[in-house]
Amino acid sequence: MGRRALLGRGLLLTGVASPLAVLFGAKPGEAAEQSAPTSPAEVAMPSLDGGPALAVGSGSGVGTLAVRTGVQFTGTVAAGQSNRWFTFNWPAGWHVIWYAVSTTPRSGVIQIESSYAVERASTGFITYWITIRNLSDGDVDVEGRFAVLNQ
Repeated sequence: MGRRALLGRGLLLTGVASPLAVLFGAKPGEAAEQSAPTSPAEVAMPSLDGGPALAVGSGSGVGTLAVRTGVQFTGTVAAGQSNRWFTFNWPAGWHVIWYAVSTTPRSGVIQIESSYAVERASTGFITYWITIRNLSDGDVDVEGRFAVLNQ
């Protein structure tokens, strides 16, 4: 499947493969060659980051929680400015947490703050809106990271 087809299905955002594209072997910025699933039930969840699942609540009756993490996008936010990104076609059944991280080292300076909004695009899919504000007096490179808690 080419970049245009992935973008049309919401599986590609600003040159970074979305979680569904990653599941089909795409590396960030590459298109998946296999066809995308038609429903979330068709998705087999390998570890997105190659790491092991995290065991949570051992002995508490909670059980094991498989946490999958990744970077959805990277960008630069100019000094004193805000940028907004969106990412779409996330399965509604996934419990996703978003967070932004500065990749520009500056000791002793609070660089960014972020906020998140949710759009229920359809019965089965969600669009997330991520806003990152640069609080510093210099440009800051950022990553938009996610954690899927129930996979």
